[in-house]
Amino acid sequence: MDSTFEIDDSEKETYLTFCKKCYSDTYHSVVLNYKKRIREDDSYGNSYRFDQDNQVVQCMGCMNVSFRVVECCSERSEYDDETGQFVPCPSTVEYPFRDAKLEIDLNTIRYCPTEIQNAYNETIIAIENKQYSLAGLGARLIIELICNDSDKWSLKYKLLDKKEKLNLSDEQYKMLDSIVVLGNKAAHKLIRPDLDVLRVSICIINSYLKN
Repeated sequence: MDSTFEIDDSEKETYLTFCKKCYSDTYHSVVLNYKKRIREDDSYGNSYRFDQDNQVVQCMGCMNVSFRVVECCSERSEYDDETGQFVPCPSTVEYPFRDAKLEIDLNTIRYCPTEIQNAYNETIIAIENKQYSLAGLGARLIIELICNDSDKWSLKYKLLDKKEKLNLSDEQYKMLDSIVVLGNKAAHKLIRPDLDVLRVSICIINSYLKN
């Protein structure tokens, strides 16, 4: 087995992907590429190929720096009807993860108490790192912290108390309560919320904190 490693800063590849700072799809350029190559041939004429590109990339809009790993392995391939050959299928992972595409309202959050800011930021980090069960617990914690000024004995009655004091509509109350239920299911029934539900939860929290 032959393994080679090479640093390449000559590539000027650009590609379109989501930028967390710009909060939109923008073009990114590859600034530096650390290449790993593995080659192995056996006595029967079979060959194994593995390519890994560890890339430092930069948004061409805001200039934010992030990372991308592109892997291509001869063992992961698909049949190409046009050529009649098996073609390797590359896989790409970007760091930090950017699949979530969350609407983060930092202007509102910075005026919240420190406890709420911490819970909000940690919940966002959990979502972005695909730790959805922890994110469900975090979303519930935010609601509990919002209701902390109530003297009621349980979160259910604290939320009802908040509804009465702030004159929340039934719909607004139901949306906040749905986040509590989400967290309870994650904690007590090990039901992992999906990304779309968590996106909606963050939007509900943003709207409540803003208004």
